[in-house]
Amino acid sequence: MLIAIDGPAASGKGTLAKNLAHHYSLFHLDSGAVFRCIAKYIVDHPDRVLDDPKERSTLKENITASSLSNPDLRTEAIAQKASEISQIPHIRTLFEDLCHQLIEENKTQHGSVIDGRDAGTVLFPNADIKFYLIVDPEERARRRYLELQMTDQIITYEDIYHSIITRDLRDMKRQESPLKPATDAHILDLTSETPEDVFNMAVSLINAKNLD
Repeated sequence: MLIAIDGPAASGKGTLAKNLAHHYSLFHLDSGAVFRCIAKYIVDHPDRVLDDPKERSTLKENITASSLSNPDLRTEAIAQKASEISQIPHIRTLFEDLCHQLIEENKTQHGSVIDGRDAGTVLFPNADIKFYLIVDPEERARRRYLELQMTDQIITYEDIYHSIITRDLRDMKRQESPLKPATDAHILDLTSETPEDVFNMAVSLINAKNLD
């Protein structure tokens, strides 16, 4: 079974993916974290060029499922950098290769769930079931602000809101793999729903398809 979940920044797709992975014993791939890994590599090694095949090969060898949980990937600076580089064709190709590699290497006997911006439209268009999450930007900014308050990052709600709007526009208008729902995705508006409500809706839709 392969589940693809797409949506804009801070829409709750990661939480839903984690809950579904636990419920169905699936490997969870946060494709946004893959882009953040690439972004952090670029920030940490400004003298290296990722359009060099040898450099890309080195990066592929060093990004593993465990490296995606690095807390350094969760800063707003890295998030913005990831959104910026997502428009570069050779970075897109590297990203797609890494996602397929990680899914192939880590999928369980039951399958995988992947969340991101184009999981169901570009990365895995043949996924067994797809979801696209919608949440008002104000609510997404509020959730992200509360999340960052538990870290040592100093940032205002206004800065987060501006960042989310900027990323939304960039992601939706980019030529390479723009953010949009797949034609066969289940669209869920989660502005006023709890994570538990969202999870229950998704489970009902998945179980109705009788996926193995």
